[in-house]
Amino acid sequence: MGNQNKSRKRVDDGFSAPATGKNTGKEKKGISIPAISMILVFALFIGIFAYTKIVDSGVFYRSTVSVSSENFKVDNAMMSYFFNSQYQNMASYLQQSGVDTTKNLKEQMYSGTTSWFDYIMQELTVPQVKRILVLCEAAKAAGFELSDHDREHIDEAIEQLEASAEQAIQVQQGGTKLFYIRAMYGYGVNLKDIRKAMELNQLAAAYSEHLTESFNFTEADFDKYIEDEENLKNLQVMNYVSYTISASDLKKDEEKEEGTNTSATSGTDTSATDTSATDTSATDTSATDTSATDTSATGEAAGPKPEDGTTGSTEDNKEEDKKDETSPEKEEASKLADAIIQEMMAQGDADKARELFDKKVREYLETVVYADETDADKKKEKVDAAMEATVIEDAAYDENNKFIKAVFDGDDKDLMNDAYYVDKNDTTGKYTIYMLTKAPALEEYLTRNIRVIILSAADSTKITESRDAILKEFEGGDKTEASFAEIAKRESDDAAAHENGGLYENQGKGELGVDELSDWLFEDGRKIGDYTSVSNGKTGTEEVIYITYYTGEGMKKWHRDADNALTQSAYEDEYAKLETTHKVDVSLKDAYKIPAQAGLE
Repeated sequence: MGNQNKSRKRVDDGFSAPATGKNTGKEKKGISIPAISMILVFALFIGIFAYTKIVDSGVFYRSTVSVSSENFKVDNAMMSYFFNSQYQNMASYLQQSGVDTTKNLKEQMYSGTTSWFDYIMQELTVPQVKRILVLCEAAKAAGFELSDHDREHIDEAIEQLEASAEQAIQVQQGGTKLFYIRAMYGYGVNLKDIRKAMELNQLAAAYSEHLTESFNFTEADFDKYIEDEENLKNLQVMNYVSYTISASDLKKDEEKEEGTNTSATSGTDTSATDTSATDTSATDTSATDTSATDTSATGEAAGPKPEDGTTGSTEDNKEEDKKDETSPEKEEASKLADAIIQEMMAQGDADKARELFDKKVREYLETVVYADETDADKKKEKVDAAMEATVIEDAAYDENNKFIKAVFDGDDKDLMNDAYYVDKNDTTGKYTIYMLTKAPALEEYLTRNIRVIILSAADSTKITESRDAILKEFEGGDKTEASFAEIAKRESDDAAAHENGGLYENQGKGELGVDELSDWLFEDGRKIGDYTSVSNGKTGTEEVIYITYYTGEGMKKWHRDADNALTQSAYEDEYAKLETTHKVDVSLKDAYKIPAQAGLE
């Protein structure tokens, strides 16, 4: 440095002249150009290999934080876990939507210039992670920590993941746990990253549940809630029957047998009938979604909805591409629908009108829709199934269904004529007959409380043996709710049961997902202490058995629904305050350093 004179030894590059012009008398051994090339190639290979190992190790991902708050952070290894969890939840939906899951989602468009990667990251993953951190900060501020049960839940989830990895290794006859995890959650993600992500998610979910349980409402609150007409409307349900006369059926019938008189009855593809309003069940009867990971409106898959709010029926969209809306078949179908409604109204009695409806529909199914079915038993089975589909019970308010909307609103006399109505669609050639069988009303019946032990397995013999052993143990004891709960904590495949003993409170009709179990639960004469075992049969690769113990009646159904609505509103108000108090920073630039969905080569 400064005036210091340092001599630099000349680098011997192998093909330069000696340092001096003197002949040393010794042969200088240099390295040939091909040899240098080999060294460079080898060095390059080593460099690429080392870089790949570093990427696989997750060092880069863990050093990049994409979402953070005052006391918590989510690095890209954790972000990859959250992203790919969302991706897996909607994988089947993506495939049904024509997305090639073997290719990078960043290169496949969801809408316009927005890729499917953009959609999953920005609309699902980032909101989910932000919510998790807000709740974690609130939990820390309140001195709320993970319980031993919460940590056991995480341990069980990790153990299940490891077991799945082991099973995959055996099936594929090779591989490693790390390879399996990488295929599920992305390069560089390991079990430690997953555990850290799960701990954040579990803390957020536990605090969310704690917050939910802090709200308490009374019957006076429920009565006040339904003073608002919109609230009342959203809690009421109605019953009706409906059937759709399709011009395409009439056209098909006429082509098959020209000149046949079908004016006596009318037919339909009953799938065209709007039955979406009937689905008022919700297996999760808690006041709010306590799973901090679920930011989707749907489930399975959490796919985007059609913007018009319809069911997106392919059947309706593909049929009747003709531009003219006055084909002979459509005119005939329209007249048939009008004729049936007029004849029903002329009965002057609701019961007789319903009998006439059933008679007309059954005749049409037998003589037109299933006229080609030669097997009498199969024909009867199909007709009976179609007749069952015409009965719609507990339909909630639906502004997209003209009939339901008119019944609830009660002010559209152009659409409604007492309890009878025909919805005509000349574009699709479908004409739906409606008859109201029960006016909108609050659901006054009492819900049910139960405890459930859930068993699932691919091996039917194994699951049956497990059920028999559990029932033998229970029946050999005092057969009380307490003893059932202890068995549920130990034996149920439902993780929540390990903490709450399989308790499900305030279950409504049809909300359990298994018709046989729901029917048993609401049978007349059901007594506290009754128990049963029901199987859903083998669905896909697994059979599920539900061992159920009845613990008594719960809230009125509409009280429960009002309580849920009030709790949800209070929860969102409180969360909005927490969101203002606890700021969360998001770097999409860093989040997008995740290369793609997991599983790509």
